[in-house]
Amino acid sequence: MKSLSFLFFALLIVLVFTSCGKTTKSKFTGDWEITAYDRKFYSIKNGDTIHHYNAYYGLNYVFGSKVSFGTDTEFSTTMNNAEFSINKNGEWKRTLDFSYFEGGQETRTVETTSGTWSFLKKNGDNFDKNERVLFSVTKLDATTTTPFGGTSTISSTHSEGEIMNVFRILESKNKFLEMRQDKESNLSSPDPQDQSVYVFYSLVQKD
Repeated sequence: MKSLSFLFFALLIVLVFTSCGKTTKSKFTGDWEITAYDRKFYSIKNGDTIHHYNAYYGLNYVFGSKVSFGTDTEFSTTMNNAEFSINKNGEWKRTLDFSYFEGGQETRTVETTSGTWSFLKKNGDNFDKNERVLFSVTKLDATTTTPFGGTSTISSTHSEGEIMNVFRILESKNKFLEMRQDKESNLSSPDPQDQSVYVFYSLVQKD
């Protein structure tokens, strides 16, 4: 299936948060709708660097890659649901539900990533502009349903602290949250050759 390699890359996506403005823990936690998502990362294969990107703005969720030598590729899907839950008990979960049609038949993938989170600040109940939040990934699942091949699931579990990322809060006001992870804040990766260089989220809190 032409989308299989993209789904593997999607499964390796790792998240985290942060906020701008003075915010309380209760304002940071809750159920959020992902309204925009942008990730750039690279991998190395046979000595060649491949630059990958995932982008979601509005309805389309796009996977793409650019290689030093060869053909660039891009694959577009429709986002059915994109949400992020941050719980006061220190747990979080992101869900991406996307699909595409080929030959009039729908292939659908539901990807969930979950783990624990904490403020990188001693007085963790409050944080200022550009405050940082640490997200640890403990479980990743991607379930794909195809018209003729049935349902298959790719899963992985990780120890606490094995995969960690730090996000910096850019904006936090009126049930709106923006956060960004840059390369220097990526503390670990499930694959040393799969390195995130940029991740951005825009979120709107659900009613």
